[in-house]
Amino acid sequence: MFNLFILLLERVGLIILLAYILMNINHFKTMMSQRDQWRSKCQLIIIFGIFAMISNFTGVEIEQVHIVSGNIYYHLNSDDSMANTRVLTIGVSGLIGGPWVAIIIGIISGLCRLFIGGADAYTYLISSKSLLLFLVTSDTKPSNKIRILLLPKEQ
Repeated sequence: MFNLFILLLERVGLIILLAYILMNINHFKTMMSQRDQWRSKCQLIIIFGIFAMISNFTGVEIEQVHIVSGNIYYHLNSDDSMANTRVLTIGVSGLIGGPWVAIIIGIISGLCRLFIGGADAYTYLISSKSLLLFLVTSDTKPSNKIRILLLPKEQ
């Protein structure tokens, strides 16, 4: 189990490194300041869609009780599974681009995982949609609810 943790931590580190490089590009900084516009949302969908596919294809394969690493996986056997950082990309895309970017990234990521296959691959599509339901529901709440909880009541 510790080996699996280290392998996934390595993949998360690579995604963080790519994000850091992107944050130092002037075009990306400008896009982040205008992320309410549809043009920026489309660009964020492309960027996070690539991250989601990278996360799916570079996961760690689990065969029965053995952990297999070091490959790019285009297809899994029907009794194998994969541990990956797919949910991380969906969550971060929601935090940065909002719920509609996360919805599209979740669909892309779920379909990509369904394409790869493996043990009950359709459950990954369902789990992506469940995460999306949470993001859309949280967007319909008042945006200042955390501030209301933290500030003392006015008298």
